[in-house]
Amino acid sequence: MHPEESPLFVTALARGLQILTAFRAGHPSMNLPEIVAATGLNKSAAQRFAFTLETLGYLRKEPQSKRYRLTPRALELGFGYLQTDDLIERANPYLHDLNRQLGESCSLSRPDGTDMVFVARFPSQKQISIHMPVGRRLPIFCTASGRAYLSRLGESEARTLLEASTRVAYTGNTVTDLDRLLELIGKAGEDGYAYANEEFYLGDISIAA
Repeated sequence: MHPEESPLFVTALARGLQILTAFRAGHPSMNLPEIVAATGLNKSAAQRFAFTLETLGYLRKEPQSKRYRLTPRALELGFGYLQTDDLIERANPYLHDLNRQLGESCSLSRPDGTDMVFVARFPSQKQISIHMPVGRRLPIFCTASGRAYLSRLGESEARTLLEASTRVAYTGNTVTDLDRLLELIGKAGEDGYAYANEEFYLGDISIAA
C-alpha cells in the first residue's frame, strides 16, 4: 500500500503544507490562480486552504493585489528542527571555528531525496553575491556536499540517486554524465573530500567532507 492510501494519512494537512511549500525563490508571492497552477489543487480547495493559512497567520493577503505571501510565522515550521537536531548542535562550534580560521563560508548540509539542504551555515565576511540561507536546497549531483555524501554510499545506491536526479547543466562546468559523476564520487571516496568548481553558480568553488 502506498503511504498516501493509508487511513492514517490526512489529505487536508498534506494539501495545506503543499501550499506553504509552493512559496519559494521565484515564487515569493502568488495569487489564487498561481497557487492552483503551482499545487495542482482545484480553485475551491486552494481558496479554502489559503484562507485557513491566512487565518492562522502563516500567509498574508495583500489587499490591493490579492496576492499571498508567507509571514514570519511560517519560520516556526522549520525553526523547531533547527533547535532540536543533535547533529546541528554538535556541528556548530566546529563550523564556527573553521569559519574564523579560514574566513570562508562553512556549512552543514543534509540529504533529502535528490537534494542537499543547508541546515547550518556561517557565511564568509567577504563580499559575496550568492545568498545561501539555511533551508536552501541544492542538487545532490553537482554540489560538493552531495558528492561527499554519495561517496559514502555503495555504488548501487549512489547510482540510483544520480539516476533519479534531474541532471541539468546549470553552468558550462556542470557535469551531468552519469559515468563521469560516478568517477568523481569514487575519487572523493578515495581522497576523503569532494569538490565542485562553478557547477551550480558561476564563481562558486566549494569542497566538502
